Amino acid sequence: MYGLSQVVVSKKTGDIFNPKVVRSTMGAIFRINIIQSDDLVATIKEMKKIIKKLKDKKQFIIIFVICIVAFIIGVLLPSILNEENRKIIQTSLNSFFDTIKNNQLKTNELLFKTLTSNIIIDLILWLLGISIIGIPIVIILLGYKSLSLGFTISSIISTYKLNGVIKALIYIVPNIINLFIFFVISYYSIGFSLMLFNYLFRKKEYNKRIIVNRYLKLLVISIIILIFSSVIETYVVPKLFSLT
Repeated sequence: MYGLSQVVVSKKTGDIFNPKVVRSTMGAIFRINIIQSDDLVATIKEMKKIIKKLKDKKQFIIIFVICIVAFIIGVLLPSILNEENRKIIQTSLNSFFDTIKNNQLKTNELLFKTLTSNIIIDLILWLLGISIIGIPIVIILLGYKSLSLGFTISSIISTYKLNGVIKALIYIVPNIINLFIFFVISYYSIGFSLMLFNYLFRKKEYNKRIIVNRYLKLLVISIIILIFSSVIETYVVPKLFSLT
């Protein structure tokens, strides 16, 4: 029946198994799933909800897989670098940890840089959701942050071996919070962008006020959490590093 695999009909409609109906389908009726509903309108609404949930789940899985793949690439990247680049990374890490040991870390300056960097990325991801065409950039930014985290963790471990594992565990705490926030913002940014596209070009109706308010609240909450993680990264993490 026209390539269909399932049909939903109302019980108040004509008998779908009427001999004339069955004959007109030329046997195709026996190859499809037929659902008879008492309330066709309610059933269709419920099916639309289920389809939306499946689409949201698919979107979540795609973004999550991108993060995981980028993180794994970041972890593997130090092992394929040449000796010169490895020495540059080791020198940079040694310089950073020596600064902490010698109490030469400028915490206020570090807090400003960390906080500014995190909030700028957060705002860019959020604003790209309003741009409609920003989805590829959102994915690239999120992938880059995942790759950077994996690369840094792998570099610390490869440089300091067993002690590097402890340092990496300390380092990952605030940064995994940051990455989680960027992941959530990216997820809703892509969703908002798709909603905007459907509204402008497919003329689909949405409760715009509720959706925009939720999107704004998400931005505020994400900034608050990023401030908290930046404080941890600036004041707590270096103290823990000095103990290792």
